[in-house]
Amino acid sequence: MRAEKGTPNANAFRTLIVGVGVALVLLVGLDPAQRLYDEHLRPRPWVEASITILAPKEGKPLVEYAVIAPSLVSADWKAWVENENGTRLCGGHGPGDYGPSTAASRVWAWGAWLGVECAVPARPFRLCVSYVAELPSRARSDFGPYCSELYTGPRAD
Repeated sequence: MRAEKGTPNANAFRTLIVGVGVALVLLVGLDPAQRLYDEHLRPRPWVEASITILAPKEGKPLVEYAVIAPSLVSADWKAWVENENGTRLCGGHGPGDYGPSTAASRVWAWGAWLGVECAVPARPFRLCVSYVAELPSRARSDFGPYCSELYTGPRAD
């Protein structure tokens, strides 16, 4: 694969044409290649959650919540309360940004975690959350629902 020798100007022009072609491929092809990887090859789930309902000393239960996201991801979350049959009783939604630094477990107040004020059900219930996640490449996917164990009320010691 040798090019015929030519004048220095012809050689420089040929190098310029190849360089411009490679630059165009990189500029035009890099984003689609990243998106293709994110949509089809990136390990899933991009975001997942762990939820535990903590018995309160008084008032509404607290929520221990941890989000695991191996890489940076923006997500719209939906959180809800459901009864033992899976019927949604109340819920909220909002945006969130997650990544490796958000993996620590955190305790939330009942209303702050749900994003709205909901009454605490008298019957057994669980808390659930799901995500519509988007990576920087604009690849999107749904994850969840992730639910707590069924909460039946404070345990007697």
